[in-house]
Amino acid sequence: MALPKLKYKFSLLTNGIPVLTHHTNTRGIQIGVILSFGSMHEEPFLGSMHYYEHMAFKGTLHRTPLQINGLAEILGAKLNAATGHDNIAFYINGLAQHTSRLFSLLADIVLNPTFPADEFEKERGVIIEEINAKLDDPEEIVGAAVDQLIYPNHPINRNIVGSVDSVQAITRENLLAINRNHVGPPNLFIVAVGGSPHLRIIQLAQRLFGGCPTKSSLALIGPDTGLSAEEKIVTIHHADLNQAHLEIAFRAPNVHDNRALILSIISHALAQNTASRLWERLREKDGMVYNINSLYGGIPCCGFFTIDTQFSPQNLVYIQDTIFQEIENIRCDGLSEVELKMIKQGLANRYKMRTLDPLAVFEDLIDCHLYSRPYNLDNTFWGLDLGGVDNGKIIEAAREFLQRDLARVAILQPAD
Repeated sequence: MALPKLKYKFSLLTNGIPVLTHHTNTRGIQIGVILSFGSMHEEPFLGSMHYYEHMAFKGTLHRTPLQINGLAEILGAKLNAATGHDNIAFYINGLAQHTSRLFSLLADIVLNPTFPADEFEKERGVIIEEINAKLDDPEEIVGAAVDQLIYPNHPINRNIVGSVDSVQAITRENLLAINRNHVGPPNLFIVAVGGSPHLRIIQLAQRLFGGCPTKSSLALIGPDTGLSAEEKIVTIHHADLNQAHLEIAFRAPNVHDNRALILSIISHALAQNTASRLWERLREKDGMVYNINSLYGGIPCCGFFTIDTQFSPQNLVYIQDTIFQEIENIRCDGLSEVELKMIKQGLANRYKMRTLDPLAVFEDLIDCHLYSRPYNLDNTFWGLDLGGVDNGKIIEAAREFLQRDLARVAILQPAD
């Protein structure tokens, strides 16, 4: 059951900037310019990469903010960006007939931001409101807490948006320095998926980005060789909650490790779909949760395996014990033949569905280049043989990574 490789084209501009494209028979086009650095690379002010992403839209050498937004509106385009731990992605979606204008607008935003002083101060207030919103979000609270427990000494635990204090300390010069020192090859690549052929994208990219000089490479973030925090459980009390929120997390191998695929299969068995063990037990049988989810996630420097859910506070002990019992069942006996076959078939078919979705292909090509191997959202890897994952490997991986002593738990409870 080997997964077919998605067909895409790859070229280098004259200055070494990589360009990945996938041509589809559609009238739309999705173009992305990705900076291969993010919150893990921030020094000294946390939140500066996210601040940079916001401010890139606030004026360029050639356009005011109103002109940027106005052109996107005229073209019927969706223009946005996102900051991650290891990248900042700028992207635009529109009609393929407007490819040249869409690409030109995106290039101007990425390469020529001016960070106007008046806009800079206004945006600081916007970002502080974003931070405050996250401080009111239960899932953000437990997620941040468990990150600190799993990787206490690694920059993966940094809050991407920063804190109120760190954002207050960021200056316009900090952002200018990011652009001056790092925005360009080898820290930049381009992805396009849709109705414009590869040659057309390369011609436009060469015109818009070919003159971009080489910039300083940011240091690669290595794996965390330390240990999880000694504290195994943190409980937080928060006002105005009706439910308790629970997240259980384990360290896991990074995205380059073939065992990532095995842990993804275990994740699907536990709680990543409506046919999973914990969904059947806690929702369908016990009626104690509305939603429960598990996930393997990884980047080149580290990985994680999580289970999270929400429920009435009085059910905390039962639900937590049930989750650990199902994990222990897999550590002892693995998966049934029927269960393993169902999950493999589901992963393979879900992957095939993704290849029919231009936006999903766009996301997968970004991950493919960032992580130096074919990768997608379900952690099913192109070319790897799902059939090669047997129950013995399931048990071996579960016993190594999902030991209860290795778990770290964050609980958010309603305040008394």
